Amino acid sequence: PRPGPADTGGGPAPRLTVTGRTVLPDLTGTSARDAVRTLIDLGWEPRLRGTGDFVVRQSAPAGTPVGEGGVCLIDLSRYPAEPEPVAEDQP
Repeated sequence: PRPGPADTGGGPAPRLTVTGRTVLPDLTGTSARDAVRTLIDLGWEPRLRGTGDFVVRQSAPAGTPVGEGGVCLIDLSRYPAEPEPVAEDQP
């Protein structure tokens, strides 16, 4: 028998680099539940700080190679993070 399709879980998918290595995605703006699920699926230990349903910051930056796992602290807020304003003199 042929195996069925893999269950993606509905959360954000890990990103792949050009070399094919899996890296941590940017979790900012995702739900706490999706962020925790993504980190666990990638072999990382999530640690939560704050209250709320939205990720506003993560300790391991997006693009970090997944490798053998690690710990990622995710800061939560009741509201999604607002994008940083761009100054008029910046490109």
